[in-house]
Amino acid sequence: MSRSLKVGVAVVIILVLAGGVLAVRRAGADTIDVPMTLGAVRLHFDPRTISAEYLGELAVLSPHVSWTFAPPALDECVSSDGEAHECEPIVLDGPDLFEAEVELGRAEDLLATIRRLRVPPQLDAVLAHVHREAAFHLCLWRAELAYYRGDDYALWVACDDIEAPAQCQEVVVQTPLTRGPDVRYRLAAYAWRGCMSHWFQRRFRPYPMDDWYEFLRTYGVEEEVLHGC
Repeated sequence: MSRSLKVGVAVVIILVLAGGVLAVRRAGADTIDVPMTLGAVRLHFDPRTISAEYLGELAVLSPHVSWTFAPPALDECVSSDGEAHECEPIVLDGPDLFEAEVELGRAEDLLATIRRLRVPPQLDAVLAHVHREAAFHLCLWRAELAYYRGDDYALWVACDDIEAPAQCQEVVVQTPLTRGPDVRYRLAAYAWRGCMSHWFQRRFRPYPMDDWYEFLRTYGVEEEVLHGC
């Protein structure tokens, strides 16, 4: 994940936490723009059917807006021309790791916001899906940061129903033996995260698109994706 992408995610999380409303009102009273990582989703609605505030809260569940909460890449830097490139050496106890921990805190707050949502029946399955996926990736994120901070057994965890010692045994047995921040990072961020995500995706059903579209139809909401805005 590039630094620009990480910043985009952080900005969206901040907007979600600002009063619990993600939507940003634009010119028309019946249109709101919801920022996503690489653009925005414009929602057209009738305020007599659903309020802007409530629709803004529910918009975080949109398939265009909800995130995987994947931990940020710590081996990428941004040069003066704005292009991402590999950092050498990786400093896992410096600003990059602090930034990751700050973003983790924001993502945890966002997960709490999602957990408190009161949704119409059409979005019950969507809420469960987004919450479960977010919780899984946050579990990975917490374990990785603890490992970088020196806990040799931090990756011996269960996230969702994926138990690392069982599904990813070949990886976790290396964790207490691995030294050097760059090597530990590559073991955790690539081998371990990749293994855990593989098993999770095998058991995780796709996003319930039909339920989201049923919600849009029921409340007369039109969704327009704006790229690169």
